[in-house]
Amino acid sequence: MLKFVLPLICLIVLPLSGKHRILMNRIGPSEADLFIANADGTDERKLLTAPGFDYNASFSADGKWIVFTSERNGSPDIYRVRVDGSGLERLTDDPADDDQASFSPDGRRVAFTSKRFGLQGHLGTGSRNTEVT
Repeated sequence: MLKFVLPLICLIVLPLSGKHRILMNRIGPSEADLFIANADGTDERKLLTAPGFDYNASFSADGKWIVFTSERNGSPDIYRVRVDGSGLERLTDDPADDDQASFSPDGRRVAFTSKRFGLQGHLGTGSRNTEVT
């Protein structure tokens, strides 16, 4: 069986620590996984150990969090996780497609596209009661 994997570099970030990191999305016929590595490609590792169809990832401005879209529970929803892969949290839970999340500059809100209310390209925003630090 042939398996195609296409690495796509999504974003390079300069966290406050001064360390550049690359976030990659590898897409195959039946899976999509997120990988993180140093900017020179060393120390590459899978971001999450649990299987999921994960894509469209983005770093927070401080480089401590990653938001991404996942279909691990059915429809596309927004999740966040620390850059070490811990603290996985589902941020949206709606049967409509939620996608393409991005943190606000202060990291306290997340903007994302959604097909809620039957609208194509509806922009949703959300904030959590818990601190995002």
